Amino acid sequence: MRIVIPEGAEFVQKPEHLDPLRRLGELVVCPGAPRDKADLIERVRGADVVILDYSLMDEEVLACCPRLRFVAFLGIGYASCIDIEAATRRGIVVSNTPDYGATSVAEHALGLILALARHIATSYLSLREGRWEPGRFQGAELRGKTLGLVGLGPIGQEMAR
Repeated sequence: MRIVIPEGAEFVQKPEHLDPLRRLGELVVCPGAPRDKADLIERVRGADVVILDYSLMDEEVLACCPRLRFVAFLGIGYASCIDIEAATRRGIVVSNTPDYGATSVAEHALGLILALARHIATSYLSLREGRWEPGRFQGAELRGKTLGLVGLGPIGQEMAR
């Protein structure tokens, strides 16, 4: 089985994390991002499995991969990168990582909420422009406030925690 990571493996924190894939077959990790669609096609041609981060695998790319049976997308939403209908017609299974980044995204959202509540960006810009306006940027305390969450998927659940 030929497993291809066409966009580099910067997402891998430790090289040994790829060992389970190596045990499944030939693992090909291409350096960096593909230059264009032709480069992507060249990288994934002959693959049985593709582990995709952000490149677009449309009908044209999939048509060049007659052996391809599985695409694993390294993110929660794969419809923007993979032509699902074309993959389905070709018998290619597509998966995603639904919990990917939930903690990071929830923490980032909380940070942005705090930044908005405390006017951090606008007060920083004001100060950087040489203006000291302490009364203008009082901000709001979050204690006693209610946070409304739209959706309780992995990110919403993490935010609720």
